Amino acid sequence: MSKSIKVLTLLFVVIGYVNSAHSELAFEKINSYSENNSMISNDELTEQEVINLKLDDIQKRVGFITSLSNEELENNLDELAACLNAIQEFSLYLPKNSTVRSASVYFASDNLRGLAFNVVHYLSDKNLIDYELSATDIYANIILNFFNTNYALVGDGMIKSAIIHEKTNDNETSKKIYSAILKDFIVVIERLESSEEKIDQNDELFFALSSLETACKRLIALNHLDGENSNATSVLNRIEALRKK
Repeated sequence: MSKSIKVLTLLFVVIGYVNSAHSELAFEKINSYSENNSMISNDELTEQEVINLKLDDIQKRVGFITSLSNEELENNLDELAACLNAIQEFSLYLPKNSTVRSASVYFASDNLRGLAFNVVHYLSDKNLIDYELSATDIYANIILNFFNTNYALVGDGMIKSAIIHEKTNDNETSKKIYSAILKDFIVVIERLESSEEKIDQNDELFFALSSLETACKRLIALNHLDGENSNATSVLNRIEALRKK
């Protein structure tokens, strides 16, 4: 599907690139990544060389962080914050306009998405909620900035972001994200309802539908909704009908 995810993109502009209430703690001890890596900004380097250097630096940072035990991580929180900061800075460096995005930039952004995912996954059981929130929102924004026509990726990123906001008891933000998924992903249902083919479990739309289903169920739970007047309930009924096709 090629239609971009507009409601979610606008929502994350409002939420902020990283949730400021939590990122202040995560990044308070870290100097500017650009200052610490001024050699990477050397005017004599080509764009490809700069991208390669930055990506290589992030790969090393992520590899180091995700290799740490829980006890080792507690002693390397500055390194974790620097790693998150490096990912964020690089995502801001890469051009987001798809009309001028080269193959090398697409490759770099896809690698960056994977590295951010690795950090999010690693932090999921570390009981470091501020860092996990920052990492998850960075991951979600990378997807919205570079892969906003891929409903499977967007759904995964947004669900992860909404869930981590729930873990911080920020249910209002979670509900906004779930509601935005409901608005943006309704086209997925319409597309599948108009098709005579069964849903392919390896297809982008299958994963997108699962994200939409999760968003509806969480909206119902958070809003204590029941009955036929709930839009989320109506969508769930349509999803159930699709699965029976």
